[in-house]
Amino acid sequence: MNKNYCIIGTGVAAVNAAKAIRDHDKEANILLFGAEKSLPYNRIKLSKELFSDLSSEKVLIKKEKWYQANNIQIIPHTKIENIDSENHTIITLTGEIISYHKLLICTGAKNKKLPIPGADKEGVFTIREMQEAEDIKAFVKDKMSIVNVGGGIQGLETSWSLYQAGKKVSIVEAAPRLMARQLDEKMSTLLKNKIEQAGIDIYLNSSIKEIKGENQVEGIIIDDQTIPCNSVIYSIGVTPNIDLVENTSIHTNRGIVINEKMKRMLRMFMPLAM
Repeated sequence: MNKNYCIIGTGVAAVNAAKAIRDHDKEANILLFGAEKSLPYNRIKLSKELFSDLSSEKVLIKKEKWYQANNIQIIPHTKIENIDSENHTIITLTGEIISYHKLLICTGAKNKKLPIPGADKEGVFTIREMQEAEDIKAFVKDKMSIVNVGGGIQGLETSWSLYQAGKKVSIVEAAPRLMARQLDEKMSTLLKNKIEQAGIDIYLNSSIKEIKGENQVEGIIIDDQTIPCNSVIYSIGVTPNIDLVENTSIHTNRGIVINEKMKRMLRMFMPLAM
């Protein structure tokens, strides 16, 4: 009987892992489970090329024919609800049970939520999945003023996409400079000047206190001023997506704890062969 290699997640790591497995085992069954409806795609395209055709093959990590040629089965729109490591099975949200010989967890990260009053209003978005990007495009189609919270890579890429689409964009960053984790002070200043020259307002050392409006976004409050806007898009960091393993024997510490062979660890730090 052929081995079952199950991979939870459909990001770049998952696809490259499937390729590596196929290179070493020509006969095994390789199954990639993803909660989204689409084939695996490059998430960086969501912010960098927000107003392009996100349903185009150009955003895909691999085209459908590649999976067919390599006999790799993509199982989209299928959320894994539980892992039974003792019996080597995974259980989907609909109750289907799938056995595995080896299991690879590639669940990545999820965006941090914006913890301020008004973050639940219509017009507040973050971008992690393709549907979220499509929702943003649909909402801002007839909107002109948008605030982007976060001066990191994704925040700046999103802001630039919105600017190129003709929107009035403001960037709010809590740190004293843009891309503080990637750039030194000199390069960050040059970047800030370039962005401001394009007509984008930048607020450093600033945090949003509240999002104003009845049901829909009408503005934000930062420091002691109100900035009118029609939408707020935020990118304030990520946290490991470990909800799936929190009630299992898999040890976690911010993320999944692994050994030197990338194998997961049992709680009490005992290695578990996969």
